[in-house]
Amino acid sequence: MPVIARLRDLWTWLRYTYPFQLAHGPLCRRFREDVVRLGRLHVCRSCLALYGTLIVALPVVLLWAPGEQTLGWALGAVATSVAAFSRPPRYKRLPRPARDVVRAGAGVWIALAAAALLSGFWLVGVVGLTSALVSFLVFSRVRRRHRTHACDGCPELGRRGVCSGFRRQAVHVRAYEDLLTRRIAPDIAAELEARHAREPSVPV
Repeated sequence: MPVIARLRDLWTWLRYTYPFQLAHGPLCRRFREDVVRLGRLHVCRSCLALYGTLIVALPVVLLWAPGEQTLGWALGAVATSVAAFSRPPRYKRLPRPARDVVRAGAGVWIALAAAALLSGFWLVGVVGLTSALVSFLVFSRVRRRHRTHACDGCPELGRRGVCSGFRRQAVHVRAYEDLLTRRIAPDIAAELEARHAREPSVPV
């Protein structure tokens, strides 16, 4: 497939799915506090805290220009505190504002490590970024196990159709698939539309 066609398909996919690509979870009431809505865009609240703090903290640290020892102590203190509260079972028990602080602390952690590298303090920077990566991988593995029970107790669990947490995503993806079918195979698209018109509606 030509590059232009690939880029066109990618743009089409993003145009239909961008409202929930950064949500990183369902959009139902149970997970409402974990998502920030910016117009049509739904953004993961934890990611917003982490990356927002990282973007702000990195230039601040570079302007502060601490020495290697000071930067190392600051990085160690922040990394230890963030890692202690980032373990998924403990993290999930924290109130939502406290979780925002932990994720913002992770942004500071990465900013300090990146600033160390940019300042030529290679050992501090490499240790800081490596520890951040290892913590992320370890906690992600634990988080995946806990996510299998995230919807336990939901009254919609086991019902026919798509749950309210993914209903909007399903509508957008279906619209994208219909457009792609009309573009690639218009005859098949017409046949499917006629079939859908004859069939009873199915909950999404």
